Amino acid sequence: MSKSCSQMASSSSRHGKKAAHLVVPHKFLDVELFRREGFIFQEWLVDVGLLKFVEMTGDCCPDLVQVFYHNLKVVDGVICSRVKGVDIKIDDEIWLSFTGLKAEGFMSHERNSELNQWTNKKKIYKEYLRSPTRLKVYKSYLLDGLKMEEKI
Repeated sequence: MSKSCSQMASSSSRHGKKAAHLVVPHKFLDVELFRREGFIFQEWLVDVGLLKFVEMTGDCCPDLVQVFYHNLKVVDGVICSRVKGVDIKIDDEIWLSFTGLKAEGFMSHERNSELNQWTNKKKIYKEYLRSPTRLKVYKSYLLDGLKMEEKI
């Protein structure tokens, strides 16, 4: 049974009120700098629709972000959270206007999604993600980084 957005606990009731929050600058990509330096990947960002997202600037409060994610619930496809007594609801339209990203693609993180019916995650790990060379034991590393002849 899922809670509605208004039934979630606020940050002040869970963590106590804080007078000041740590504010840090948001990490962003300066595409013009890369253009001036001769890089060409920024056209790819435009083609896939990520340019607006990576150029977003502003300040970030990590404590508030943590509370946002702690209280996060998805109710009928709408992201809901509550921070400092304020209900936050993000639907597909708001997400698109804020980030410039469309809500589309595969929901591979969901256990019962269509994609996961045909995906064998263990097979993917074994064939693509795991490095078979990591399992080899190299004797030179077992002797303080020296070969046997150098050790003697």
